Amino acid sequence: MKKIIFRVFIVIIGIIILVLFLLPGIIKRYAITNSKELIGRQIDIDKVKYNYFTSTIKVYDFRMFENDESDNFVTFDTLIVNIEPLRLFEDKIEIEQFFLKGLNINVIMKDSVFNFDDLVDFHSSEKDSMLQNANKNSFKYSISNIVIEKSNFYFDNQTINHTTSINDLSFIVPFIGWDQEEKSNADVKFNFPRGGYFEAKLNINPIDGDFDATFKISDLYLDPFYKYVAQHAEINSFNGLFNSKVYVEGNINEADKSIVSGQISVTDFVMTDTKNKVFLGVEKMDVAIKNLDFYHNSYTIDSLIINNPYTYFQLDSISNNFLQIFNSDSYPETAENEIVSVQIEEIIDTVDTDIHNDLYYAINHLKINNGVLDYSDNLTGNPFNYHLSDIKVNSDSIFSDTDWVKIHSDMILNNRGTLKAEIGFNPLSLNDADVDIVIEDFLLSDLNIYTKHYTGHNIIKGDMYYYSYSKIANGVIVSENKLLIKNVSL
Repeated sequence: MKKIIFRVFIVIIGIIILVLFLLPGIIKRYAITNSKELIGRQIDIDKVKYNYFTSTIKVYDFRMFENDESDNFVTFDTLIVNIEPLRLFEDKIEIEQFFLKGLNINVIMKDSVFNFDDLVDFHSSEKDSMLQNANKNSFKYSISNIVIEKSNFYFDNQTINHTTSINDLSFIVPFIGWDQEEKSNADVKFNFPRGGYFEAKLNINPIDGDFDATFKISDLYLDPFYKYVAQHAEINSFNGLFNSKVYVEGNINEADKSIVSGQISVTDFVMTDTKNKVFLGVEKMDVAIKNLDFYHNSYTIDSLIINNPYTYFQLDSISNNFLQIFNSDSYPETAENEIVSVQIEEIIDTVDTDIHNDLYYAINHLKINNGVLDYSDNLTGNPFNYHLSDIKVNSDSIFSDTDWVKIHSDMILNNRGTLKAEIGFNPLSLNDADVDIVIEDFLLSDLNIYTKHYTGHNIIKGDMYYYSYSKIANGVIVSENKLLIKNVSL
């Protein structure tokens, strides 16, 4: 009798071992066969392994296909998930390791249609019921040691026939946790290939949905975004270094009402045209964001400080280099365009008052230091170049709801003369403004190209002083101008 019991026991143990041995393969075949019903797309898996002693699942050579069931949508080489099964009895999913290697994602867009729209539709039908069931029962989960290695992301914009790729992306997330009964947090941080990093910290109250988040970008090089800019501009380079620390507060149930604040800076920014001529640059720009409330159309910048900006502006008889670079003059004027322009003007006239009432903007402090503007034209057949340097602009208060705003500016004209200007205007009505300009020690010989072209004579020497005060009230301009020319020789 004991032998029979022993043999039965051995047979049962053998069956259990056999089932456990075959179970991963059975699960793999079931997942492949029923994948369209389970997740909405056909998949393929080379191997699935499970270690019953360590509760470790390993999946090799995974592929999710496009709708045509031939092209790849998502693939990866290796997935390792180490779970803690005993935690399931405590209504908690605990993953001690999540390792993913060789992930490839191919996103395709044509017009406004993406290649994953069918998946969104498939899962959205189940989303509401899943959320309702999740809200009925308290649940918790935690994922530790998240490692993503050698991943690639491809975005194929077929509308403009351009593909953007992010290659060899790797990052580590130490922990992500969620506890319905306590405040939950998730921290993400990964390094950029050329130094710097991205870091995100998120805290959510699962009871009322309140959240706060911090997003930090350190030393992000801008040249990888060159192709995005080149879609809209004729340029050869787009360089600079981007840093930011942004705070977001709100409620997940009303995410569109979130409030954004923080700091943004750009350093060593340079753009060159197709002739490798620098036309726009800035040594450093700092923006302190006090409050961005997109829902209420309210935007407050605490300070905007621009140091050592550079601009090259070239004018010709019908256009200028900025219109040419940014393709603004590449669209010929047609009857259709004229109709659209008239319609736009009518819309602007109709909603102008409403815009002023709804939109609020403010810049508490505005400063531009040591700016440079190089001007060039060829209107006379000979190149005329003029250099404006040491440009300073400042204003302590620019508010959309104030009655009056003043902006002060001064600069050096072609390394000698000076220009000082003070502009005051009513943000609520651009038909009211004051413009006060003082130009002193302007060297008249700087204009020799024009005087030679229009009068046939060069100016040997001479200085110009110009004082102008203009007042605009209800669209009517009253201007007082004084011009003084000293020691002129032709």
